[in-house]
Amino acid sequence: MNIKIIGIIISIIAMLFSPTVAGLFMNGQAPSESEKLDKSNIETKEIELYITSTGEKAELDFEEYICGVLLCEVPASFDEEALKAMAVAVRSYCLRRIESDDKYSKHYAADVCDDYTHCLAYISIDDAKKRWGEENTEEYYEKMKKAVSETRGEVLYYEGIVADTVFHSSSYEYTESAKNVWGAEVPYLVSVKSPEEVAVSYAEYNSEELKNILDSEGVMCNFSGEPVEWLGETVKNERGRTEKVYICGTAITGRRIREIFGLKSTCFDIIYSDGMFKFEVKGYGHGVGMSQYGCSVMAEEGKKYTEILEHYYPGTELGLY
Repeated sequence: MNIKIIGIIISIIAMLFSPTVAGLFMNGQAPSESEKLDKSNIETKEIELYITSTGEKAELDFEEYICGVLLCEVPASFDEEALKAMAVAVRSYCLRRIESDDKYSKHYAADVCDDYTHCLAYISIDDAKKRWGEENTEEYYEKMKKAVSETRGEVLYYEGIVADTVFHSSSYEYTESAKNVWGAEVPYLVSVKSPEEVAVSYAEYNSEELKNILDSEGVMCNFSGEPVEWLGETVKNERGRTEKVYICGTAITGRRIREIFGLKSTCFDIIYSDGMFKFEVKGYGHGVGMSQYGCSVMAEEGKKYTEILEHYYPGTELGLY
């Protein structure tokens, strides 16, 4: 037989028995990134949690801690694939902070705490039962536990380093980049399309309330003339988020406006009408990283959790801790 033909036959046989093609023939699809991970040697990981309400520290199994975070941070109505995506994001986010050399003074040297303002919210199953009732809690917990168990040990990496997988509630059409929000460019925290329909919230203040709030926050404005003249140009970025607002000629960033007035997002419009300054706000959260409700919609559309993570954290790779 011709040597060239023999070589072709060997190549075809090798291709047929490759993991990808074999998966297509035997299972109907190639193995997922998750299925390629060897979890046989994952070790149990313990973490120390500072509980702000009691001032105590608790030693917890890391995976059990992830369940407690999901109970607080994620609606139980989410699809299974959305819960799994959230489990990986939460695990990665926490692990990055646990491995940091900087232990927050508020943690009293513990790995993490249950204060959502700088870590993640957490609730024990016992406290959850008191809040939501035993039957509801058991149902919620089993869903979260399943998602955590099926993604056990899985975290996202970027160039060999655990990714900073921040997330938020919802974004209007697009998420925001880390550079636009925090001033630091992160290759995998860039603006991507997000499919959810967002809730719109409103806030309004009369001229005296607006003036007093800005004064109390140290924003120097010359409130002369009629209130209808106070509001100047609103500058937005290409994704529709407010970069700055001019009030009485003073430029105030959209992020600062959000903080001062407690707005849910920097995706807002402000108008003066009928003697009131009125805010219309779309979405909820800082807008960086994965949108929880966008994640939920993608799962409902049939996307696997690995696809959801690839979409919201482009360039990252799934691995094990």
